Amino acid sequence: MKTQFLLASVLALGAFSAPALAGHGHGQPQPIETQVVLTTNTTWDGAPMAYLNTDNPELSVRVIDFRPGAATAWHMHSAPGYIYVVKGSFRVELLDGTAQTWYAGEAFNEVVNTAHFGMNPGPGPAQLVVITPGEIGGDFMTPYPPEE
Repeated sequence: MKTQFLLASVLALGAFSAPALAGHGHGQPQPIETQVVLTTNTTWDGAPMAYLNTDNPELSVRVIDFRPGAATAWHMHSAPGYIYVVKGSFRVELLDGTAQTWYAGEAFNEVVNTAHFGMNPGPGPAQLVVITPGEIGGDFMTPYPPEE
């Protein structure tokens, strides 16, 4: 089932990509530029990456805007999240005080099953693109400590 889903996704991507690579019938394809912003096998705090194992996969892509000083509540993620900072800066802090800040054009691999909060420490707005593979009906984030 998972293999069939993956194969169907790759074939669909190829079907949509082929016309783009062919230049839409307007002469020769134009060169494109690619910049790798993140290649990693760990989360930002050094924990090994792990993929969610589910028969009901779902991918979400969010654009999240933070005003200066805006912050999330303490929370956790049960599945990986991949974040790209579009503009401004974004800081994530763990319970033990470990923290890191990323700036426009940078990306990071979110911590999993680790309590943390994020905030915009900068003087201007911050915007993130957050990609989260998960499970249909699953939670993107859960409060910490867990609500009873």
